Amino acid sequence: GILVVGDGVFPESDKVIKRGEDSEMAGYNAGRYLGSALKDGGSVGLLLGPPGIDLIRLREVGVKKGIAEFPSVTIAQGLNNLSDLVSSTKAAEDILQAHPDVKGFYSFNSVVAQAIVSALKSAGKQSGEVLVATVDMDPDLEQMIRDGWVQETNVAGSVLLARFVVDTIVEKSNGVDVAKEGYLKPSELTKENFDSFDRSIL
Repeated sequence: GILVVGDGVFPESDKVIKRGEDSEMAGYNAGRYLGSALKDGGSVGLLLGPPGIDLIRLREVGVKKGIAEFPSVTIAQGLNNLSDLVSSTKAAEDILQAHPDVKGFYSFNSVVAQAIVSALKSAGKQSGEVLVATVDMDPDLEQMIRDGWVQETNVAGSVLLARFVVDTIVEKSNGVDVAKEGYLKPSELTKENFDSFDRSIL
């Protein structure tokens, strides 16, 4: 048969060897960050991403668990938005219009974080006035972190994950009994530890 190793998004098959990030932990870290940073409590908006994809569903499970540890922090609204910039900006604007006093946002990826920042700027917010926690990394997100618009992200690393997948393929091809599932623990990044992060895994 043909060896199939899935990377993050998996087909419905027990034949696939699953490799990816620990998506629930990535979401949990983001939710816990928002909860701990909002010391006076408040509400947060969630842009959860398109439904029906395992890693997005698991990130949602995680972020809700993280927020639930802080009773003074509530979820104002959660939306299953599309992942493009235009749709995500509209979703963020909808939450801000319905809940103008939100103190934070969870974004399921870096593109959506960019949309949230755009919506915050349009609403007249200043950097850091509304906290943003997300998952993944790209140059735009890096600049938003440095500028204080995004406070936290979680990164498993594309290079590290690719190495994990290739190593699995090589081991399996050489007759090694590999685990059916394996997930990388994401690194939690804030402005404080950003410059010490190992970028070679990206």
